Amino acid sequence: MFCYRYLLPLFLSALAACSLPSWAQTRYYTGAINEKLPIQMELSFENATLFGEYRYESVWQSITLHGGIDEKGAARIVEKDDDGNPTGTFTGAFTADRTGCSGTWKSPDSKRSYQFKLQEVAEYKPIVQKVGKSVLIGSFPLFQPAMPQADKLNHILRANVLSALQRYKAMQDTGKVYSYNYDIDISFYNGDVVSLLIEEFASEEGAAHPSTDYRSIIYRLDPEGPLQVTLSGLFDEKTNFREPLFTIVMEGLSRERKARGIDNDDWEVKPENLNVYTISPKAITFIFPQYVAGSYAEGEYAITINYDGLRDYIYLPGPLQRFLK
Repeated sequence: MFCYRYLLPLFLSALAACSLPSWAQTRYYTGAINEKLPIQMELSFENATLFGEYRYESVWQSITLHGGIDEKGAARIVEKDDDGNPTGTFTGAFTADRTGCSGTWKSPDSKRSYQFKLQEVAEYKPIVQKVGKSVLIGSFPLFQPAMPQADKLNHILRANVLSALQRYKAMQDTGKVYSYNYDIDISFYNGDVVSLLIEEFASEEGAAHPSTDYRSIIYRLDPEGPLQVTLSGLFDEKTNFREPLFTIVMEGLSRERKARGIDNDDWEVKPENLNVYTISPKAITFIFPQYVAGSYAEGEYAITINYDGLRDYIYLPGPLQRFLK
């Protein structure tokens, strides 16, 4: 849900000057620390600067990264907690094409030191279109050829972005200046399944405020090609999972509202609003865009439900069964 690939928002004054956003080369990696701790990392390269985030698959909480890289590929990347305190350092070297990296991870006191290794899964590719003084930008992960079903998946995702840009362009008043971004992000990847989150950002001259919407796609990477997975492919219809799942998610939404100090409960969320979700090794996260579960000022809500609380409803032949312990 965090876009590192360009600087947002695109201010209309800048668009009027026909400027384009700054683009950082962003790559998604999988790998491991000490060969025993699988991790997934998204890194952006902007000149000599590196920034992004990574997650341990066993915990799946985002850890912020910031560092640098020299012309030979030597890199030093510091990880920090939510308060900005360093919690570790990656020191290593990228391959010449930046598709791999290996080196050493150290704790801040240097008492713990482990080898790490990363391998690129995908590089995000931009598609930029200009219409008069307006700019439309899309991006999608271009999966490495060695990844399962890479060619078919790349074709599907590129076509998805081009279709969205064309659809938005056809709806606009060409006399106005606007910006539009449609970005497909990897939320989780392994060789069997990929969970994708689509963020759609639109800003138009004269509008009260910009808007952000979300969509999601999960593909099972079967030998015959990528197969889209819906809730029915994650949870067993024989368990009549929809009503209890909705109840569990609404309880989580209520807790999140209270945590934000929001007493207003006027928004009526319906079962059909459980249509944007991502999966990870630990949980499923349901995303409610603006105006679905709250006002514009409240922004989106992301409600994460651990699989332990959904064990009775999970479809065992489906992709979630591998995450059950």
